[in-house]
Amino acid sequence: MMSERMGRLRCAAYRAAAEAALLLIAALGLAASSSQAAAQASRNYVAYVESVSGRALASSDGAQGELDVLDPIHDGTQLSLAPDAQLRICHYRTHNILTLKGPLQATISAEGITAATGNAVAASKERCAAPVMSTVQGGFALRGVGRATNVALQPKIRIVNRTTQKIRKATLWDGTQGAIVVAFDGNVAQPQLAEGQTYALVIEFADRSEWKMMLRATAAAEASAVIVSVR
Repeated sequence: MMSERMGRLRCAAYRAAAEAALLLIAALGLAASSSQAAAQASRNYVAYVESVSGRALASSDGAQGELDVLDPIHDGTQLSLAPDAQLRICHYRTHNILTLKGPLQATISAEGITAATGNAVAASKERCAAPVMSTVQGGFALRGVGRATNVALQPKIRIVNRTTQKIRKATLWDGTQGAIVVAFDGNVAQPQLAEGQTYALVIEFADRSEWKMMLRATAAAEASAVIVSVR
């Protein structure tokens, strides 16, 4: 009787261990697929909006929207500028600012910007760098939860929410989360940071869940922009 009971207990333990292993594999697979999707999306970005005045529209994958500061722009996006509009774009591959003035119809790619007339838009001599990109997808924080990411001393930070889930608030704290450095006004902030100090960017969602990204301020950082994309 005792041996039979021990055998049943061992079988139950093996079965529980197997089920736990399957759950772990499934979770890792979900995380990997989410990470791959986010990485693919980041690779498709070729520029971001440095500044915009007037009405500038972007059309991509059948969707159209008005461009705002620090909006990332996909490869192949169609741009349409109203007569009074001006759009300054940081292009990743060329590392230059490109300035567009309306009225204009153009297409942006990894190589540059081509107007509807077929003429390439000339880049300025003003240099820029690709932003720090972070993606929140499927409940997984896909960048920098425990490791601090280097940012400029006065970075422009933008939160791009591409989901139906509402963001209650976004806050930049000091490294110990004992004091608020800046509370976001809408989805953009540009704090003044201290050299070598670490900060915590915390996004709180409507369901009370939170996402955190650690930042370290340094004058050596090339990127002056931080874009967090919630998917």
